[in-house]
Amino acid sequence: MSLQQQDDRLCEFCANLNLSVQCFLGSSITSQNHGASFHRIILPRSDVMLGHSCCPFCRLLVSALIESNPGNLETRVLLENGVVCALEWIKDGRTLNDYTIDTRSTRRLRLFTTDNSLSDAHLVLLNPGLSNAQFLGRRVDPSIVDMERVSSWIDACREGHGFDCQPCQSTPTKELYLSSHFRAIDVDAQYITTDVQGHYVALSYVWGGKAGHATTSSNVDDLSRPGGLQKVSSHVSSTVRDAMELTRLLGHKYLWVDRYCIIQDSIDDKRETIGVMDAIYTGAVLTICAANGDAGSGIPGIIRDDRKFSQTIGNYDDDVQLMVSQSAEFYINRSTWNSRAWTFQERLCSNRCLIIVDGRVCFQCRQSAMCEDIHMESNSSYGGANGWSLELKDVPGRLFSENPLRQYTKSVQLYTERRLSFVYDKLPAFSAIQKLLSVNLKSDFVVALPTSYFDFALLWTPKTSLRRISSYPSWSWCGWENAIEYRYETLEGVLMNLHEWLTSHTWIIWYVQREGRRAELVWNGNHQGTAGRWQGYERGYQSNPYGHFQTGDPLPTQPRSEPVLHRLGLSGPLDKYPSDMTLYLRFYTHSAFFRLDTPAARGDEDTDTVSGLSWCSLSDAEGDWCGTVLLENEWTQAGDGPYEFIAISEARDFSTEEHDSWNFYVPRDRVDSQWDLYYVLLIQTFPNGISERVGLGKVFKDAFEKSLQPGYSWKEISLG
Repeated sequence: MSLQQQDDRLCEFCANLNLSVQCFLGSSITSQNHGASFHRIILPRSDVMLGHSCCPFCRLLVSALIESNPGNLETRVLLENGVVCALEWIKDGRTLNDYTIDTRSTRRLRLFTTDNSLSDAHLVLLNPGLSNAQFLGRRVDPSIVDMERVSSWIDACREGHGFDCQPCQSTPTKELYLSSHFRAIDVDAQYITTDVQGHYVALSYVWGGKAGHATTSSNVDDLSRPGGLQKVSSHVSSTVRDAMELTRLLGHKYLWVDRYCIIQDSIDDKRETIGVMDAIYTGAVLTICAANGDAGSGIPGIIRDDRKFSQTIGNYDDDVQLMVSQSAEFYINRSTWNSRAWTFQERLCSNRCLIIVDGRVCFQCRQSAMCEDIHMESNSSYGGANGWSLELKDVPGRLFSENPLRQYTKSVQLYTERRLSFVYDKLPAFSAIQKLLSVNLKSDFVVALPTSYFDFALLWTPKTSLRRISSYPSWSWCGWENAIEYRYETLEGVLMNLHEWLTSHTWIIWYVQREGRRAELVWNGNHQGTAGRWQGYERGYQSNPYGHFQTGDPLPTQPRSEPVLHRLGLSGPLDKYPSDMTLYLRFYTHSAFFRLDTPAARGDEDTDTVSGLSWCSLSDAEGDWCGTVLLENEWTQAGDGPYEFIAISEARDFSTEEHDSWNFYVPRDRVDSQWDLYYVLLIQTFPNGISERVGLGKVFKDAFEKSLQPGYSWKEISLG
């Protein structure tokens, strides 16, 4: 969409901005200054810009804000009432390959409201005819996708990128081809086959509400004959049909689609396939991510000129044409496809993704991100796609370039923000991600927590109000609906040196037990995580299986009912327990009772009605403040207690969010107080003796000596 009009002329304010092509370009090999100020530019109020109907730049700015806030019915009203907007320069694209002569870099303008009432927009220079257009904007055919360009993106990755982007050829992937459960669609012969010869493409999409046509025990033989799918093509969803054609256009023969490659009414086939979902998606040469809608939406613009792709382009002057731009993640984040847990797992496990969303096509791999409206391709002969731009900033697959523990915490946070149709899928829908993380962390898992870092893994906190999933234990985030996180402010002291914290500031010998089974050590003793600061537990002596350096009076640490010390095997049974069988944590630790001082009881406004969470203060038997705990708003209405808290590890200090003052509970200044605290769990114990986690907090160690009745104890806990 062009905003140009015949009577265009810049208003006085916009004319004084003096934007030029060079403002948007930069290179370390030139002495020419780009001429753009690094200071924030406060614009005229939005209602004033709306009145500048003849100013092309004012019109572009207003259109950019409207386009960047789709579905927000109040956007136009806010702009008409007048909001303060601003511009600032952001460094955008830059070449990363040290061997290229042209150290290319570009800038874009960020447009935002100073009160954050609207989402940001970005203005990118449309290529004015430069031979090297990398990172600049380009015009796109609004009706059909340029398949030659798409193929070039994939070729650049295949030819120029390293091992990280290649389809996995690990043993599990090779075993897929030998498994009677692994099938793929032969897109040429139009049938389902187990004889997969060569690379295959995978499809990730949203099924939708209708059951739809699928492979079942009754039709699998018919669909496995050449032409079997063609005979029922009218029943095959538009998205699957288009994905088959796209696979063929890209030069591949096989397509994996869950609806057709898993026998939908076979429990055994489903269980077998879900168990190798990581291998299916890491083994695919490409994953087609149909994020436009559901199975009935099709993939517009691939075979037919039926897509709706719009660009907002405006002139600043005759030389400078600007394009309103948003990253692919902006559109992906608004899609139903991105909101689902299963499709998130499929995306994260895929080494290459071709994502079709909101009529747009983008390509993402472990090292690059391509889109239609930005020239991300390089003129360099060193692999083609060797640049970084804001397109890469929020791509989930990039997290695998970070340290393994960060991979875990970020994956969990992103995963738990997604929805599941059935809450009992919480663990299965994470299983493929867990397998990838298991390799990177060098750790086994128990109910989605890495065993080599188990003390750390327990320190998750909710981002919003949670709902209990009774088929999983309360101590794992899998036991709860809605988003959780590993909050940096809560864990800052631990993250300074995780390995030192695990060996010097933890003491619990963790056991896990299923009803009718004997207790087993959570950590198998063989995997120790990555080396150095991020290393997990070290192999200990039999008297201390977790290698703790804690000293002191000997206290019982082993569950009384289980005298046998039993380590799990390397591929131990914990990950294979049925989801409806609760695993209990069995351990000894410090227990004490404190009162809750809730925001409601104080008459404060600290209750967060948006997140549904509150920071609650704790007081000891003498009435002194001694700690905090993060709880559900509803739970804080239960009264002031006393309630039972158990210590699970040592904490370095309180963050200002947890406690913004200092009462000298310990005889030291705040800056001198280190490791005087415990991480604690507020627990609720039921008549059968099984306890459940309620919330995570921090309490002064000394407060345990000032417990309310029934007093302090070193006791055995069974946490379900």
